[in-house]
Amino acid sequence: MIAMIAMLAIPVVLTEETERKTYDALVLIASHTEVIAAKALLGVVYIALMVPLLLLITRITPRDPLLFSAATTALGLTLIGLGLLMAGLFKSANQLNTWAGIFLIPVVAPAFIVGLRVPKTLERVANLLPTGGAAKLLFDSAAANRLYHDTVQSFLVIVAWGVVAYALLGWQLARRQA
Repeated sequence: MIAMIAMLAIPVVLTEETERKTYDALVLIASHTEVIAAKALLGVVYIALMVPLLLLITRITPRDPLLFSAATTALGLTLIGLGLLMAGLFKSANQLNTWAGIFLIPVVAPAFIVGLRVPKTLERVANLLPTGGAAKLLFDSAAANRLYHDTVQSFLVIVAWGVVAYALLGWQLARRQA
């Protein structure tokens, strides 16, 4: 669900604003950074509303709510950055909706690979992607005993991807402005 919000809902908002020239009007009164921060905040609000609702509906209670919250927040912020970066690649919301699924597969797949008996190379690749690291953290937050002992490494992977995503997003916006 976090991936769907971050990689589909929020990018569509930005793409529609770009397509309708609303984005250009927004940057007349605010900087690109402020507009992107507002879009990211919208994504955070969506995630903050939907994750507890999903937990309530499924009647799942994490055993380690702090780890669960930290992993959800880190993953959400990182994927929102990747989603906003992806939004800049398309000229219309129609294009984004058409192609977003292709971008979504490599984002979601590592979460399903973690914990399966797969070749070591595939497991290593999954561990180097944000959803792979987040899956391990979320499994640990639900389990009575830790299943994985690389919590710090998982957080570092997620944060590193987020830093790269927002840096590339800033570069992309600077190029657009020039």
